[in-house]
Amino acid sequence: MFKEKIDELNLPSLLVTKAAEWQTRREEILSLLQKEMYGFTPPPCPVHGKVLREDMNAYSGKAVERKIELVLDAPGGSFSFPVTITIPKEKKLAVFVNIAFMITGKDDQRYCPSCPVEEIIDGGFVHAIFDYLSVASDDGDFSSGLAAVFPRSPGAGWGKLGMWAYAMSRVADYLKTLEEFASLPLAAIGFSRLGKTSLWCGAQDERFDFVMPFGSSTAGIAFTRKNSKQSMEELQHHHSHWFCENFRAYNNNENAMPFDQHFPLALCAPRRLLTSIAEEDEWVDVEKEYLSCKAAGVVWELFGKKDFTAPDNFPHAPCAFWQGNPAMSLRHGTHFFSRADWQAAMAYIKGGTHAD
Repeated sequence: MFKEKIDELNLPSLLVTKAAEWQTRREEILSLLQKEMYGFTPPPCPVHGKVLREDMNAYSGKAVERKIELVLDAPGGSFSFPVTITIPKEKKLAVFVNIAFMITGKDDQRYCPSCPVEEIIDGGFVHAIFDYLSVASDDGDFSSGLAAVFPRSPGAGWGKLGMWAYAMSRVADYLKTLEEFASLPLAAIGFSRLGKTSLWCGAQDERFDFVMPFGSSTAGIAFTRKNSKQSMEELQHHHSHWFCENFRAYNNNENAMPFDQHFPLALCAPRRLLTSIAEEDEWVDVEKEYLSCKAAGVVWELFGKKDFTAPDNFPHAPCAFWQGNPAMSLRHGTHFFSRADWQAAMAYIKGGTHAD
């Protein structure tokens, strides 16, 4: 059934059969996605952090909470945004770089739910969080925020997803300068449009050992072709600023794309990728996410790892497929970054078994 459903989509091939060929093909795919979808990412710029405040006894003395201003020395001048880093005093297993919705007073709390920071640090994880809007506005304005300090050309000039992903990588730059974090694995995590962002960040930046695009829907994990929940037309109508201008050529013309979402997924191989989705999510085509994971898994196989390991039929929540690559969790519920998603993320990193 997998093969038949994938064949029906007439997908572009990843065109690689040997691990030795992958690095060359990886660069080709990366360039293609930059040119046709996300826009070209500028080279890394120097960064440094200014500690604004430090609480040595946060969360009843279990953690250190450090609020910093991350300063980027960009081509067009200095740019900064705030990052909060919470560090458990005991074991430290990995670092979450969490790009988040942190707006207060927003009507729809699906997008800015409380983050279970205490549970995260109790699990042994460092948590570095920043608000995506402190980096770049979520609209067609390319004259403010990070956009104001980088040149942007027409056509393949980067969109907002690229800018937010760039900020995640600059947080990683800063963390890697600090001895206490330098040897810890990094996990790129985000939800909804920020799930798309964490995927693009992890696809480009191989320092991220774990890539966790949750609830990312169309132009995230799920195929764009024949997507039943969010069409390219709808995506472009409301959110064309997320992408480069060249991507508009595929509006109502998805079959002409020389790629689909198995391409950015494959760029994360052979590292570990987990997606978590909700069965009743109105934005997520579960079938297209399932098939995308299967199509991308062939690249993990090149490195001697299992590809996407799941039954040859479409699942129902609750279930988890973690034995292969990519990995998927499917839960009950709607479009919301839930505590259950965070529990899945932590358990996956620890290598534990998901409890349905």
